[in-house]
Amino acid sequence: MRNILIPIHTNTYLAGMLPLALALKKSGEFVVIFLFTRDYPTLQHDVQACAKETMTVCFGMGVNGISELGSDHIPKVGAKAPGWFGRLKKYVGLLKLPSLLFSLIFHRILPAIRAWEIFELSRQVRFVRGFIINHEISLLVLPSDNRYDLAAYVKVAHLEHIGVVVVPQFMAGPLEWAEYVWDKPVYQVNGFLNRMAITLYPRWGILHKGHSLVALPGDQILARELLGIAPPLPWVLHSGQADAIALESDAVRDYCIAEGLASDKLVVTGSVALDSMFDVMSARAHKKAILCRKLGLPEDLPILLTALPPDSLYMGRPECDFKTYDDLVEFWCRSLMSVQGYNHIVVLHPSVSYEDLKHIEKYGLKIVTERTMNIIPLCDIFVASISSVIQWAIACAIPVLNYDVYRYRYTDYANVPGVLTMEEQQDFIDELIKLASNSGYYAKIKESQIGASERWGVLDGKAYERLHGLLDNVYQKYKKVR
Repeated sequence: MRNILIPIHTNTYLAGMLPLALALKKSGEFVVIFLFTRDYPTLQHDVQACAKETMTVCFGMGVNGISELGSDHIPKVGAKAPGWFGRLKKYVGLLKLPSLLFSLIFHRILPAIRAWEIFELSRQVRFVRGFIINHEISLLVLPSDNRYDLAAYVKVAHLEHIGVVVVPQFMAGPLEWAEYVWDKPVYQVNGFLNRMAITLYPRWGILHKGHSLVALPGDQILARELLGIAPPLPWVLHSGQADAIALESDAVRDYCIAEGLASDKLVVTGSVALDSMFDVMSARAHKKAILCRKLGLPEDLPILLTALPPDSLYMGRPECDFKTYDDLVEFWCRSLMSVQGYNHIVVLHPSVSYEDLKHIEKYGLKIVTERTMNIIPLCDIFVASISSVIQWAIACAIPVLNYDVYRYRYTDYANVPGVLTMEEQQDFIDELIKLASNSGYYAKIKESQIGASERWGVLDGKAYERLHGLLDNVYQKYKKVR
């Protein structure tokens, strides 16, 4: 039995990694350990999902006061206790220093000291190293690289002669991160630390929408550089020192190479999700009948499936037509229900619970809580917003409406003719009605999608076999030097 460590920083990571973990566990060769590293809103729900599947769950320093939990103990998620810098700020304030002196200490001297966040990252490295040793980890599997503190995990694994494989949930180039941070002051090239970091390490900078940006705040850049865990391409997801990156398709591999990732690390294996979709497609009529009966829908109607986007308005997105998420959801649902002759089904983003959005069923839609990978092969039209799961619909040769409601304007599916992308409300309604009611137009888009499908995912039921082979190869490589 080999112990595999999978760190989880957010709900989307668990949503992608849990099916893989279950497949690894089922093989009887592996014990998978999920290490939840930080508090996040759906942590309790995710821990319960792991408990339901009897997965091994542990907790890192970022989870509020909890080191390790059994399946019957769910953590309390609360505010993280202030670190040493927060406590120091409080004590300096208590000294009642003159405002000018306080400003000098707090805004000039202490930020420079805080640049040595290297000590905090070093503490994380020590924790991860101790965890890997104590739990006899033999392989590290990551849902991404060059995000959060995952580079520290890679460094520790290699120090302990343990291989690292990234099984990504999605790929993202510089545009996506730049769109996320461009209007946030902490990512602007302003202030002493950010200017110092970009002067010393120019590759961390980028110009976007007239703003000079840094990929991370300056103190974090300096810490990563000084610890030797900085990514070679800070603005590109999965840029790091992992041994291999297991990719879902040739299309994603081409995207990775275009963004500068090393081609010798990129291995197209497919994914457990593709294997699940292959199983569903093999018994599509039967599976569809079961789903319709479960939801109380007529079995003879085609399915229009939508993946509602998460709420990105709370961060501020002035480019979007909608000022509140409720308004966005209402427009989306009313637009869908303007299409007659279809069963309307909704899958939710991992960050959203059924309780949060069950009210939309009043429009006549049905929410399913099953995994999206098991529902997409059953639909006839898929509607989403710049979602990573659009690639699954392409692999299943299902026409896609990609309503870029937040106007991020990512280019992932720009060259896929079976993915119709729009950002205006009326264009969305018009394309939706045309695709659903014009059989000739639908057949044309369907044919285009069939032509692109294999490039976006091979449905042969052998992806896990290929993925297992990659994991074993990386494991054996390091086993020889341990």
